[in-house]
Amino acid sequence: MFAVFDNVISKEYCQILKSRIESWYNYCLDENSKNNIWQWEKRVLDATPLRIIPNHKSSFERNYNLNAETMRVQDEVFDIVINLLKTKLNVDLELVRIELQTWPINTNGPLHSHNESNEKTDYNSLLYLNDDFNGGEFYTENGLIVRPTPGRLTFFDGFNIRHGVADIYDNNRYTMIFWWNNTKFK
Repeated sequence: MFAVFDNVISKEYCQILKSRIESWYNYCLDENSKNNIWQWEKRVLDATPLRIIPNHKSSFERNYNLNAETMRVQDEVFDIVINLLKTKLNVDLELVRIELQTWPINTNGPLHSHNESNEKTDYNSLLYLNDDFNGGEFYTENGLIVRPTPGRLTFFDGFNIRHGVADIYDNNRYTMIFWWNNTKFK
């Protein structure tokens, strides 16, 4: 299964979320780490709502630049996404986690599926937060290509569909990634 939905959230919400991950990435970059832009902990920020997973980890990283407005937006975006997927695709989902992610300039994501790693989630959703870069398209081994635009949401079987990210140029690419588990179709 693969689905794409446009204008899921406003450009204002995209900007609020983008600002949070952008500030985290800039905070993590120092003169010693600029050559290692692939370090996951510098590119990803946990955005999982604590009301959904109360025992989820708490850390400096989790709370970085998290004010009341950003927390409200993150929670509201989760509600919008889960309700859209339940309504439009008739799926019953359990959230594993949500991450805000930076794809720096001159990076890419080679084809992979989550059954090839320790990630044993069933489905993924990508919510694109910006489009002021070149490249960075999501693609699958079957030739499907999705161009990121702010507010566009994808839903796909990340466990079985091999997918990747094309080379990114000119500016960083920012996304909100949802990891779903125990997916049951009604």
